Amino acid sequence: MTHSKPILRRRALQLVPHLIERAKRVNASPLMRHSIGRVALFGSVLSHRHKLGDLDVAVELIEREGEFDTAAFLARYPVPVNAPVFDRLHWPAVVAKCELRVHPAVHTTFFDFVIARDLPHKLIFDGRAGQMACARQPQTVTGCTKA
Repeated sequence: MTHSKPILRRRALQLVPHLIERAKRVNASPLMRHSIGRVALFGSVLSHRHKLGDLDVAVELIEREGEFDTAAFLARYPVPVNAPVFDRLHWPAVVAKCELRVHPAVHTTFFDFVIARDLPHKLIFDGRAGQMACARQPQTVTGCTKA
């Protein structure tokens, strides 16, 4: 279910380079606790429809090894007072995932959701090269709180 206005296919496809750039930015940021592993498109964007309900994007997060500067992260990305408890507990992952929301019509979910349901998808970014050897298991959380 979408909570935004429908988006035209042409506009949705124009957002793909911005999604990739945001994923690269997250991966380059020393503040982030998570790296973006894979990003894929799924849902109606894979059809030939002209008008889409939203742009469905699957995201794989990989928790980074090593020290994490919580104070610096929270100074840059403070937890909203009204954030749900689950989002508060997983705030670094929520922020990494929400960084890919380049447009109100972008709906992000986790890569595991797409794989577990064997949904058709198209990989548009793979940031795992050189990171998987030192990464823990991908972490899955839900929700996207506006900061």
